[in-house]
Amino acid sequence: MGWLSQLFDPDSAVGTTAPPVIPALRHEDDLLELLAEVTEVERRINHSARDLPTAGIVLARQITDEAGTALRHDIERGGHLDIRARMSFNDILRKFLPSTLRTFVRAQRAGGMTSQGQTPEEALIAQLTRLRDAVAQLRQASDDEDVRALGIQGRFLEDAFGRAELDDA
Repeated sequence: MGWLSQLFDPDSAVGTTAPPVIPALRHEDDLLELLAEVTEVERRINHSARDLPTAGIVLARQITDEAGTALRHDIERGGHLDIRARMSFNDILRKFLPSTLRTFVRAQRAGGMTSQGQTPEEALIAQLTRLRDAVAQLRQASDDEDVRALGIQGRFLEDAFGRAELDDA
């Protein structure tokens, strides 16, 4: 019996295989999904805390704190964050940060040095520092966009309702 039959007549599906599970689509640029990913990454950091050095935990949480603040700020201002910044947050939260932490745990268990002559802990700290700096730059760019937009609005108001028109009255 096929899975459609099971779906519409579950009583007759005894002893048959379950229908395939289709994962929900993720939208890499959706701000609310990215904000939810911050919480998920924080949960994974907390879960891995026993395997991570203290400095690594602090840096990883700085990354999630900074990303969360930037995403919440953008949601509050109407979700105008540039698509490139959204995709960068997506990559950092869903790819780079988790893979950095997973790779560190595996390298730590294997022992040895990296090809650059670093201990796994030194490599982790260097990589997390780069990620933290990238997130800080993304947040700064978002804040700068707010300031730039305010300046543009001010110039528009000056042009549209400038003093010259009021002087004629």
